[in-house]
Amino acid sequence: MKYGDTIIENYSQKLILEVGKKYNKRTLFRMRQFYLVFSDIKVSPMGTQLFWSHCRALLSVKYYINLTINQNLSKRELEFRIKSKEYERLDNETDEVRYKY
Repeated sequence: MKYGDTIIENYSQKLILEVGKKYNKRTLFRMRQFYLVFSDIKVSPMGTQLFWSHCRALLSVKYYINLTINQNLSKRELEFRIKSKEYERLDNETDEVRYKY
């Protein structure tokens, strides 16, 4: 374990106690992921037009685009990965894979 590995988990536990269970570890990972993906884009106008559920769905689009490029997937292979919900099945332990794409 390296420095910072437990920050999100610790904040999640604190937020759950203070504001409710919707700020669980997975949600905080998604928020961090959204920031990492879109940190170079001005999102204020977009943020006022999209709900968090929209933003989460867009994260999977970026994952599949980069997966296709990096692994040279055919259309059929890409469709299979999407239909099998590969992105949704990634757990928090494999977030490095998400961030890489």
